[in-house]
Amino acid sequence: MPINNVQDENLKKMVQQKLKEHPMLKKYNIFIQVMSQQVILFGVVDDLAIKWLVEDIVADLMGVLSINNRIELRKSNHAESHSFYVE
Repeated sequence: MPINNVQDENLKKMVQQKLKEHPMLKKYNIFIQVMSQQVILFGVVDDLAIKWLVEDIVADLMGVLSINNRIELRKSNHAESHSFYVE
């Protein structure tokens, strides 16, 4: 029986609602799976701070037993194009 009587489907709805309410997360598509009160997060965000923000929001919800944060960071073009010139 789930802790705090929170069913997976209800927990998923709570997570979706909390993330939807946060102004910094409106531009991201965060996907959620819940199995036995374990939340798995998917998506792509711009930076590490946003990734951890999502996890912190989910961790504060009653009924969440664990979080598997599989959110990836968007690769920026300028970060990949570093080159060095040595004489």
